[in-house]
Amino acid sequence: LLSGYLRITGFIPYLSSLRKLELLNLFFVDAAILMGILANKKIFGVAYVGNTTVKNLQTHKDKESYKCWYHMIRRCYDGFNLSKHTTYIGCTVCEEWQSFENFTEWFNENYYEIEGEKMCLDKDILVHGNKIYSPSTCIFAPQRINTLFVKKDMNRGDLPIGVHWDKSRNKYKSTWRDFNSKTKSKRFNTIQEAFDCYKYNKEKIIKQVADEYKPYIPKK
Repeated sequence: LLSGYLRITGFIPYLSSLRKLELLNLFFVDAAILMGILANKKIFGVAYVGNTTVKNLQTHKDKESYKCWYHMIRRCYDGFNLSKHTTYIGCTVCEEWQSFENFTEWFNENYYEIEGEKMCLDKDILVHGNKIYSPSTCIFAPQRINTLFVKKDMNRGDLPIGVHWDKSRNKYKSTWRDFNSKTKSKRFNTIQEAFDCYKYNKEKIIKQVADEYKPYIPKK
């Protein structure tokens, strides 16, 4: 029994330690319990907790820090996750952040909240095409901004981002989300026309959303 938390009565014997961790995470078990089970053990073969213990994870912010760190490690190094989310293939976590103890120091200095918004650790806004999670390449951003920079490579093949081939119309389809996150689309005869349309509208939305959040986001 971990005082103040849930009682863990046992696991199915044949599950690996990492799979047990994933099951705990999927069922939203308190992060402090995870720390008590996995202290100083390698997570996904690369990451480790450090000197942090269950007693150090008493506040909501501490627990959010661990969850953020764990999901970052999982995105980069969990083979099952990479098979489902191929855009993270090749992404890595810098050596400093492979230690939760180090990551949580940065988290406490940089994390902020906006009322009514879900905050995300973003690696794409500061450095275009970035594949490294590190103190110099990451910031926290509202999910609404974070999703503007997410690339979806599925179903478009070799076509540019934002462009798909519409078989039913025999035209290239440009697709984007407007300021209110509603999907918009337009069809063109050429790839370039479709991409130019996507690029124009994407940049327009990014500017509108960035201007809306500018008063709330700390300068990096």
